[in-house]
Parts: sequence; C-alpha cells; structure tokens
Amino acid sequence: MKYLSFLFAVCLFFSCGENAEDKILHEAHNIHLEAFKIKQAVSPQIEQLLQRSSGLQIQGRALTEDEIKFTTQVNNLAKKFEYWKENHLEVPGFEHEGHDHSDHDHAHDHNHASGFNFPASDMLILQKEFRDSILVIQRQAQLLLK
Repeated sequence: MKYLSFLFAVCLFFSCGENAEDKILHEAHNIHLEAFKIKQAVSPQIEQLLQRSSGLQIQGRALTEDEIKFTTQVNNLAKKFEYWKENHLEVPGFEHEGHDHSDHDHAHDHNHASGFNFPASDMLILQKEFRDSILVIQRQAQLLLK
C-alpha cells in the first residue's frame, strides 16, 4: 500500500509540473509581450513621422531631394510597421493574455496561431523573429525622428 501511495504522489507531482513544451511556450509568450510593448512605443513614433511627411507634402512647393528621401523612408517604414502588426502571431494558449486592451486597434493587429500547428520550439523562434523585427522598425523610426 505504501508503494501505491508513493507512486500516486510521484504521478501527481509530475502531472502538475510544467513540461518542457509549456516552458518554451511561456518563454515565447514573454517574448511576444516584449514585442507588443515595443509596438506600443513605436506606434506614436510612426504617427509622428507620418505627420511630418504629410506636412512636407502640403507645403505647396517642390520637395527637396532630402525631403523626398525622408518621405519615401517614412512611407516604407509605415508599410513595414503595418505588415508587422498584421502578421505577428499570438502564442497558442496565451491569446490576449497580458495585453493592455485599451489599445483599440489591438484586435486587428495580430493573428492567432490557432490555424497553424507549430511546435513550441518553432513558436519560440517565430516570437524572437517578430521581436527582432519590431526592434529594427523602432531603430529606424528613432533615426528618422532625429
């Protein structure tokens, strides 16, 4: 009887613990949240750049070469940002967890991974790529704001 009690306790302990895949998904989710916070910081920067670009274009004069270059860079960066928002994936099982829902466009700026069947390790790689991509967008926005 002692053996059965011990075996039950061991089984209960391991069934309650997080498996390796769950740990990887938690890490992926944390990276997703980090990317989302960066997105939140970048969004007003992109808006500011778009306003500057629009201001240049409505001046009623021909743009200088530098102004044309700036406007082109801003438009390209805004396209990259929109593409990023439309294509980054939530981590399965963590949809909307940890997000500030006061961001009204959030419902439209990500995809749920439910239609995809990625192993946890691939989801982790994807989330790292999404984070790295938004970091690049953030750096480009900061350079253009100078």
